Amino acid sequence: MVQYALVNEKTRIEFEKKYQIPYGYGNAVISNDLQWIIKVLNDIPVKIKHEHIIEKIDCGVSEIIYPEDRKLYYVEVDSANA
Repeated sequence: MVQYALVNEKTRIEFEKKYQIPYGYGNAVISNDLQWIIKVLNDIPVKIKHEHIIEKIDCGVSEIIYPEDRKLYYVEVDSANA
């Protein structure tokens, strides 16, 4: 079954740098309904919306589907707080 996860990428990066372990999906919003995930994303304040990504999870393999230009997109993490 295909599922979609809405993840705060900035929080994930900070966590993984600080603790040196995978962040996982414990704080992600997960659903099999992509339209609902997009609705949740649109309800996030504009100020922090750019920190979020949507991942498609299919048979244990995840793929970033939003933002579409992910290869050119990096979340800036303040190393002093990480």
